[in-house]
Amino acid sequence: MTNASEDCIRLVGDKVILRPWKSEDKRSLIENGNNYKIAINLRNQFPYPYTEQSADEWLNFVTSLTCTERLYLAIEVDEKAVGGIAISFGNDVHDCTAELGYWLGESYWNRGIMTEAVVLLRNTNLASTKVLEKAQFQFEGRLRKSVINRDGIVLDQLFDWTILDLTPTRRDLTCQHHDCSQHGTCLIGKCFCQVDYDGIDCERISYQPKRKSCIDNNDDTCFIHPIYGIGQVPAKRWKAALKTERSVWSTQSNDRWNDHLAGFDHYKTLPNDLGEMIEMGCGPFTQTLSILRLPKKKVNITKLTLWDPNANDYIKRVKYCSYKNGSLIGFSSIPTTIVSAPSEDMNIYLNAFDTILMINVLEHVQNAFQILQNLYNSLRPNGILIFGERWWDYMFNTEKYGGDVLHPIHIKYYVWKWFTDHFEPIYDARNHQSYSKYGHNGSYFIGRKRKVKFV
Repeated sequence: MTNASEDCIRLVGDKVILRPWKSEDKRSLIENGNNYKIAINLRNQFPYPYTEQSADEWLNFVTSLTCTERLYLAIEVDEKAVGGIAISFGNDVHDCTAELGYWLGESYWNRGIMTEAVVLLRNTNLASTKVLEKAQFQFEGRLRKSVINRDGIVLDQLFDWTILDLTPTRRDLTCQHHDCSQHGTCLIGKCFCQVDYDGIDCERISYQPKRKSCIDNNDDTCFIHPIYGIGQVPAKRWKAALKTERSVWSTQSNDRWNDHLAGFDHYKTLPNDLGEMIEMGCGPFTQTLSILRLPKKKVNITKLTLWDPNANDYIKRVKYCSYKNGSLIGFSSIPTTIVSAPSEDMNIYLNAFDTILMINVLEHVQNAFQILQNLYNSLRPNGILIFGERWWDYMFNTEKYGGDVLHPIHIKYYVWKWFTDHFEPIYDARNHQSYSKYGHNGSYFIGRKRKVKFV
């Protein structure tokens, strides 16, 4: 076959060049393609992690094709291949059709690059792309529940004319009219503002005086909101907690299973059929395992997702990690997906799960409000929330508050109540002994997602 670099086209736009892939693109291909947020939106043949072997296999394959079979082009920006765009031509009864696919490195999102790339390819006078010009990318329909992604989530296929950047967007359906002026986070129709802002959309500066340590962002007291507590911290602060957490778990063998089982009264009120379930902030041992091992209760989980930013590290370094072999110990029959990513990245899901489990996780994240919105969005209507969390009002009522490296987030009761009020309670044990014996306030809560009016 003719090498694609000799036979194919080169399209030049204002921001982007579309040209054949070449072996010199290997480094940039790995750098930009090795991203879970890209892989989750593409077919499973797009590898993750994107390794050197993956890059070699792709470049060997793509340079062996002629343009009349499939048109694979690199998206070049600043003399680097930062993404890819392709047309696959139909055959037999589908020879009047073509399929367009594309991806773009995250560093180049929201710059109009992908839009220009698609328009460039659409407008090119190639005989092989007349099918696109003829169709004008008109909406053709929806194949419902026709594809399943690498997380085991069944999705619809859309055939649409719209040209968009391949950027996973926050689908906060309850927050369509609140952008919080980029100074807060919308949680179920309400803006939770950063410390120095207030107003319905966090549009006003509160003019609170800042100490020098606050300017340097190295003092947790700088992030205390008088109503919400600490709900959001800078990335640097969160990463310090993440590092500490890895060290702590390396010496443990379980995650306070007995405390949490007692707090939920051994899950007696929990429905048996949990369907497609996700555990957020699962740690190395998970709480799901303790539920599955209950001697007097048999639950059914059809698919399981375990999500934790340190998951890969736990698999490698924690001796008793419950999912070292890719599934929970003793429950390998449950299809399991393990995601090692921040919980804030869960915003790619919408109505994806029947059950969400999260126990003592908010205190370890960067943005508690975004996490809670992600949970609400990704839980299906009437879905089950299993939620254990502390609130820290008492801490802010003393003068002894100081930094807690392991726990950057300390929400107040107000935040917990706002969130759980949008669920129909099944079980609610507030200030259970499993919390109070450590001097903490909190609740073990199970509820079903209520319907709310989008605002």
